[in-house]
Amino acid sequence: MYRKSSLMVDFFKDVDLQRLAGVKDVLGIDIMEDAVSVVELQRCGNPLKKSSSRFSVMQSFMFEWEEAQTVEERAKKLQNVLQLRSPKAQWAVANVASRAVRSLVVEVPSEVENIHEWIIEHHEKLLKIPISLDQVTIGLEVLKESGTGALVEVTFVRNSEIDETTLLFQKAGIELLAIGASSRDAVNAVMKSVQKGREQEIQFYYVEDQRTTRTTLINGKRMEVVQASLEAICEHETNDDQNKLMIASGRLAADMTRKRVTLFRPWNLPAEYCLAAGLAIKGLLPEISPVNFLKASSRERVAERISRRLFQRVALVLGSVVMILLLGHMFTGYYLEHRLQKIEDQILSSGSAYTEVELLKHQVTSLESRLQGKETSLRRTRTAKILHDIAGNTPDSLWFSHLKLTEEGPQRATVSLSGYARSPEYVTAFLKMLKHSGLCSSVTLVRSGVLQNSESVMLVHTNHTAFTMFEITADLSANFLAERQE
Repeated sequence: MYRKSSLMVDFFKDVDLQRLAGVKDVLGIDIMEDAVSVVELQRCGNPLKKSSSRFSVMQSFMFEWEEAQTVEERAKKLQNVLQLRSPKAQWAVANVASRAVRSLVVEVPSEVENIHEWIIEHHEKLLKIPISLDQVTIGLEVLKESGTGALVEVTFVRNSEIDETTLLFQKAGIELLAIGASSRDAVNAVMKSVQKGREQEIQFYYVEDQRTTRTTLINGKRMEVVQASLEAICEHETNDDQNKLMIASGRLAADMTRKRVTLFRPWNLPAEYCLAAGLAIKGLLPEISPVNFLKASSRERVAERISRRLFQRVALVLGSVVMILLLGHMFTGYYLEHRLQKIEDQILSSGSAYTEVELLKHQVTSLESRLQGKETSLRRTRTAKILHDIAGNTPDSLWFSHLKLTEEGPQRATVSLSGYARSPEYVTAFLKMLKHSGLCSSVTLVRSGVLQNSESVMLVHTNHTAFTMFEITADLSANFLAERQE
């Protein structure tokens, strides 16, 4: 029972509810200081098996803007570009620019019960700057746990930047599914296009203007994250790296001179689109990157809208199924009615022949009924004659208590007689009469004796011990039966 429940839970966990609600195209929008890169990604595959999803790039493009532009000006430009490109996607996932994000990996002691509270308590020490908690939003993602503690990636984002990003997309008329931070979501593209089915350890370098992020992936999980300059990261590489797959992506990935580092191009896109593609993956598969800096009220609105669309689609499908069943029932009834009408027309076209057949059928039924009644009547009359003849040859001092006639055919019948007589002589006389009268072909006295008190016979005489009881079996003669058959 538990195994069945577990299988059922796993099945529903693998159902792609977003896809069923119509969210199959998402824009990944990488916002940089001086430019924006956009990737429109579409999810393919069975919506009932999310783990087997495939992705295809519908379009990708990049445009520049000036740092001095206001939010309204940037929103207008983003809106105009998207109108020219006419993407199918109605949803988008964007990131907050790196300047407003601080991401670091910390080891939380094992005795800590609530990691979030521990981070809040130590946030100034971690950031190394005095800042109020109402000015930042904290995102947590546990990379791995051990007996000594948990390795946690902590991301701090200024609330003002989150509000500015949200306002930018509101004015551009684009619905956000989520907001990411910095370059963390670039690794999503690696996890869905390279790591799938690969057990080899992967080191992924995302190279930006001011820093490089190295992420270690093992079996599809992020195990370690290091952020520093490219030179600093290269200094700490070991000989063990010879057994690892090393790939790099980002705007400056081509500048890497290490011989064993391969340039990573997700779905054959240029390396500078890696983060935008990863953001689109975040929207299509939220569980792959659970940290979302979209405000709680906005997340609730998005969830409500998706739930409403899912309900509408399910209702539409169920309504269509009911309509198909009703139409099928209606057409089936129409077809049967048409066939019956056609048969009736054929019968009517037969004319007098059909009427004659029906008349003959009624006559046959009537004759069968009458013959059956006559046969029963004849059988009853024959039995009465046989019993009458036996009773006519019975002495006056002999009485019957039981009589049974068994007919085994027209020329064969057996009679069983039980009763009592005043004396054994009357029984003997009755046996002789049956043998010589021509009634029976054979007569057998089954038993005879003095009638006892235990016998179930009611006598008028008070002194009944003088009576003789008997039981006789006789086969009626064929001649006698033939005479009574007439």
